Parts: sequence; C-alpha cells; structure tokens
Amino acid sequence: VYKPQTFKVMIRNYFKIALRNLGKNKTFSFINIFGLALGLACCLLIASFVYSELSYDKYPEKASQIYRVELNVTGNGTVETYTNVDIAVGAGMKNAYPEIQAFTRLFNLRESFVKYNNKEFKEANLAIVDSNFLQIFSIPFIAGDAKTALTEPNSIVITKAFAKKYFGDDEPLGKQLILGISTFKVTGLIDKIPDHSHFHKDAFISMSTMHFSSQTWSNVSFFTYLVLDKNADPKNLEAKFPELVKKYLGSVVPHTDNFYAA
Repeated sequence: VYKPQTFKVMIRNYFKIALRNLGKNKTFSFINIFGLALGLACCLLIASFVYSELSYDKYPEKASQIYRVELNVTGNGTVETYTNVDIAVGAGMKNAYPEIQAFTRLFNLRESFVKYNNKEFKEANLAIVDSNFLQIFSIPFIAGDAKTALTEPNSIVITKAFAKKYFGDDEPLGKQLILGISTFKVTGLIDKIPDHSHFHKDAFISMSTMHFSSQTWSNVSFFTYLVLDKNADPKNLEAKFPELVKKYLGSVVPHTDNFYAA
C-alpha cells in the first residue's frame, strides 16, 4: 500500500545524504557544480545567439519570397561582391522574368541636417525608398496609409521616436520638415523598424522625389530586393542572370561576372 508520508521521508533522507556527501568533499563538489553551471550558461548563451541570428528578417509577410540582388565583379584574379546595384536593375529584372512579382529599392542618404521651426538635428539614418518598400517589408503604420504614403514627391514617413524629437506630442501627419533646401511633408508614422532587421532607419523619403536623368546598370548605389512568386525556384532564376548582365553590361563592364539573389 502506497504511503505518502513514507515517500516524503525517503526523499528527505536522500537530500540529507547528498548534502552530507557534498560537505565531506567541498572542493570537488564546488568544481563539479561550478562546471555544470558554467556549461549550462554557455549552452543557453549559444542557443540564444543562434536563435537571434536565425530570426533576422523573418518578420515580413513574404519573407521566404524576398531576395536581395547582389553583384559579383571579377578583376585582377579576385571577385568583389557588392550588396547594392544600379538604379535600373530591379525594373529590368522584373520586366525580364515573370517569376518576379515585384521589386523595391533603398538608397542610403549621407548624414543630413533636418529642421522643423527652431529645432535642427543632424540625422544619419535616412533613406530614399520606392513607394512599396514598407509594404513589402510588412512595416505596420501607426498613422497614414501604407499604400499611398510614399507615392508623391517630397513625402516622408518617420518613426515615432523621430516624430517625438521634432514635434513633441503634436500630431506629425501633415507637418513640414526641411532637409537641405527641400521641404518634405510627413505622410506616415511607424513605430520602429523591427530589431531583427538588416536595416534600421528613422525616416523614409519617397523615391519619386528624386530626378534621375538616366537608367543605368553599371554603378552600385541601390539596395534592390525582388519578391519572387511563391512557386519560383531561386536557383533556376539566378542561372538566367548572366544573359541579362551581358545584355546591359557586356560592352560597359566586360569583367562583370553575374548578379545573384541573396
């Protein structure tokens, strides 16, 4: 017959014996316990690091379909890899391959002074993006319309912290910010870019603001992203890129190897 009281006494005796043995061999016990604790701590830290690294850029709705276009250039026996390409690459690829649903671009601005009334700060995290950029990366809006916020020239979408710096507790939408000699209208407000993102910007300016005189392939300035059809094979698509490279760059940069999706 099972007796709960007998079981409790047995467990208590086991603990007493264990503590007595630990007390008899204090140095040996300390080494074992410290080693076990250190091992467990290292395992937890490594697991946390690996989980953090693997969670990057997983937040967009179509994360498994988004690829960044990169460029390999061969010269002097070495291969240089560029993580950005020229302005016309995204559109050129989308027009050439039906497997590509959409493309979007990001151009980093150098440090610039931004002004509102008597407040002026030097900002380092500004970018120019296509109107669909924040939609493709599934960045939720606190205010404004994600579909139209960056369609018009001189439009800017800002984070909540950025808005607080310039406008305090005032409503930011419709306010005018001066950047250089240009004025930008705040058309959208977001909380912040997710921590596990490869880009972290405080404000996004509409690409339509810029006036590009030519659509070229031979420079490296724009981070370009492709959204592939969910049934598309990235490797098969990548194998087609050298032909497109020769078409646009063969006579300009003869040592260009190929574009590829990363």
